[in-house]
Amino acid sequence: MIEAFEKVNRKFNEVYTKLFNGGNAKLELVDSDDPLEAGLEMLVSPPEKDFNL
Repeated sequence: MIEAFEKVNRKFNEVYTKLFNGGNAKLELVDSDDPLEAGLEMLVSPPEKDFNL
């Protein structure tokens, strides 16, 4: 399950950077140690802005 999530996360960043000509994007599981019950946060940073991945 975690391996699949990590693959999706990498693709999400790849697609985001292509759509916006740069920037970063990241998915994070939150609020639970169980990935099937966790929430999902989408962290995005447009080109020329930065956040810590």
